[in-house]
Amino acid sequence: MKRGVNEYRVVGEVAYLALTNRAGETVAETMIDVADLPLVLADPRRWSRLQQSHTCYVHRTISEKSKTEYLHRVLFPDAENVDHINGDGLDNRRSNLRPCTFAENQRNCKRYRNNQSGYKGVRLVRQQNKWEARICKDKKLRSLGLFPTVEDAAHAYDRAARVLHGEFARLNFPDDAQPALLRRPA
Repeated sequence: MKRGVNEYRVVGEVAYLALTNRAGETVAETMIDVADLPLVLADPRRWSRLQQSHTCYVHRTISEKSKTEYLHRVLFPDAENVDHINGDGLDNRRSNLRPCTFAENQRNCKRYRNNQSGYKGVRLVRQQNKWEARICKDKKLRSLGLFPTVEDAAHAYDRAARVLHGEFARLNFPDDAQPALLRRPA
């Protein structure tokens, strides 16, 4: 295994750290602010990519008991949790990180991999052949209604997410300035 500090390159104010596998081969890169290079490279242990179910994170093993240290937590050591605003665990620039609670972090997570509708907060109710929009708030799952199209249900989820989750809302249509006018639930 190749040991030592990760190789990096600097482009403007962004540093790209090479992440390696156990054989020392580069498998990915992470972005950090150039100002954070001394902090990130102070420890000689190598950073590597850790694939989780929904994204990749940057981590290193810091003890013989295989304790894991995450790069985003090194950058925000006093935060309860740290959220990657754009959902990319390899983007560790401070402009993409924010301290948050566990609940806020969950609100900004991507849709489940086994989601069949293709949209967050939307499922097909087969008995009625309609799409249901649902959202979780305060540990309670709330139905937003049944809709004739999957897009109508996805827009209903987005509208509720903007209200209930605010800046932590992960939207189906993030580029929409205003959610589309919706038909009433069927």
